Amino acid sequence: MSKSPRRLAAEVLCEVEKQKAYSNIAFDKSVREEKLSGSDSAFASALVYGVLERKLTLDYCLSKFSSRELSELDDTVHTILRLGAYQIMFMDSVPQRAAVSESVILANELKCFSAKGYINAVLRRLAENCDKIEYPDREKKFYSYLSAVYSAPKWLVKKLCGDYGNETAERILKNSLSTPPVYIRVNTLKTSSEELIKLLEIKGVKCTLTKLDNCIKIEHFGALKNIEEFNKGYFYVQDMASQLCALAVGAKEGMSMLDVCAAPGSKSFTTAMYMSDKGSITSCDIHEHRVKLIEATAQKLNISCIQAKCADASVYDKDRQLYDIVLCDVPCSGFGVIRRKPEIKYKEKGFYRDLSDVQKKILDTSSRYVKPGGRLIYSTCTLNKEENEDIVYSFLEKNNNFEIEKLPKILYDYGQGEKEVTLIPDPDGPDGFFICAMRKKFD
Repeated sequence: MSKSPRRLAAEVLCEVEKQKAYSNIAFDKSVREEKLSGSDSAFASALVYGVLERKLTLDYCLSKFSSRELSELDDTVHTILRLGAYQIMFMDSVPQRAAVSESVILANELKCFSAKGYINAVLRRLAENCDKIEYPDREKKFYSYLSAVYSAPKWLVKKLCGDYGNETAERILKNSLSTPPVYIRVNTLKTSSEELIKLLEIKGVKCTLTKLDNCIKIEHFGALKNIEEFNKGYFYVQDMASQLCALAVGAKEGMSMLDVCAAPGSKSFTTAMYMSDKGSITSCDIHEHRVKLIEATAQKLNISCIQAKCADASVYDKDRQLYDIVLCDVPCSGFGVIRRKPEIKYKEKGFYRDLSDVQKKILDTSSRYVKPGGRLIYSTCTLNKEENEDIVYSFLEKNNNFEIEKLPKILYDYGQGEKEVTLIPDPDGPDGFFICAMRKKFD
């Protein structure tokens, strides 16, 4: 007999909390092992990601009704409380009484026998008073208010406010709790946007064509593995931000490109479409299994101009040729994709600082592969200016043979900036992203 969705959710959350496991990997593994039905899997997913998104908000509210310090609780008891609180506060489909009683049952299943009375009392008081909870004063304690309402640690709140101002920072935090849209990229080597939309809508998939050519937002699609057009390579999933980055590359037929941190490969694939599969793209990754993934997907998409290689982007290869375009989509803190990976925001303050040295090294190394007159693209999926503007302008100070170029107008429609662009996460738009294009001057 399969575990209940609540028990599975609790065990996954405990694994994420105690072992710092990736939520998506832990959750997918548990669902496969327990063979949950579609509805039970969806409910468990809503619980896991809901609790992760709202963890600090839940703790703030629970602390109002707990006789004990939450930090002193057993991890499993704490997780059960968060699960119950999330159902009470954010799941209209679950009656509050059921949320309380099911939490007590869950405590019994997880052998937290001595905590059952405490869990029952705390959640009952929360259910009775959740509409009356007072958050920190927005005017007098702005950082504390944002932290409690949008479930973000104060260091991250202060960082975003410092980088973008209070208004934009609040918009970023609010949007980090939104359900991320799903965008697909049309494989123009096999079909057209119009034809693909017709095929998908016959199957009940809702499609919306965006302002960006061949970028489609999809809804009500179920599992992609069950869609024939996906399996045939008529499209692939790629967020709009990543598609805009591929547009910024500026590739044309016959060009050569090096994608130094390519996996899973979507930017390389989209660039190949812009090149009509005429030219050459070298797509690299440090991990062999990810290189094989690029190769397999390129074959599925019928792309022949991509050559995937295993390589460390931070190590210079004296035997490598020069390219018309070099794309550096570097490892980063990921603050632009928190709505997809909520555990990112709970990392220790300053964790990203070790990444700066890697980012600088990759950019410096990659710049040596650019032909005179060629383009160097630097991008991240973070909103941290220390990993974005600071890296770029530090590089330019030391390399006066490169200069920043303006990007296609549509990027400024979706983002902000005068030359380089920062895309702010939007409930009906792209993830957070930074894109900068630099041209290497002729000697």
